[in-house]
Amino acid sequence: RLTSFIRLADYLIVHTMHTLAVNSVSMLLSYLVTHSKCSYIPDAMKPELNEQDDEHHLPPLFVTELLMEINGLYFTPNTNHYLVGTEEIIRRIQDSTLSVKNLVTDDYFHSFTKPKINDKFEEHSVGEGPSLAGIFEDDKHLQTLINNTNDTIEKAFELAWKYAESFEPFRQY
Repeated sequence: RLTSFIRLADYLIVHTMHTLAVNSVSMLLSYLVTHSKCSYIPDAMKPELNEQDDEHHLPPLFVTELLMEINGLYFTPNTNHYLVGTEEIIRRIQDSTLSVKNLVTDDYFHSFTKPKINDKFEEHSVGEGPSLAGIFEDDKHLQTLINNTNDTIEKAFELAWKYAESFEPFRQY
C-alpha cells in the first residue's frame, strides 16, 4: 500500500511539473501576443495622440536595431537570434521541471519500493514511475504553444520588415 502511495505521489508531482511548464510557456506566448498587437512608435515619430490612444501603446518587449548598409537593410539581432533565444527559454523551463526526480527511483524510498527481506530483494516491481520527458514529447498542446511562440516572433519581424521598407529609398540614395 505504501508503494502505491509513493507511485501516486510521483504521478501528482509529474502532473504538477507538467502543468507548471505548460503554464510558463503559455504565459510567455501571452506576453508576446500582447506586445505584438501593440504598435510601438518611437517618440520622435509620434503624432499628437490623445491619452486614450496612448494607453494602448506598450513599450517594446524586445529591441532590435535596423542597420542600413550599402548591400541592404539588416536587423540585429535578427529573427533567428530571437527564435533561438525563446527555444532556450523553453528548454530551460522544461529542464527545471525535469530536475525533479521520481520518488520511486529515489534511494531514500528503496526500503519501501524494493524491500530487502532475509537478504533478498522482494520480487514486486514498481517500475520507474512516470516520465515527464515523454509527456513533454507527446503533449500536442505544448508543441502548439511552442509553435505559436515562434510564429508570433516571425510575424513581429514581418511587421518590422514592412516598416524597414520605408527606409529603402534612403538606403538607395
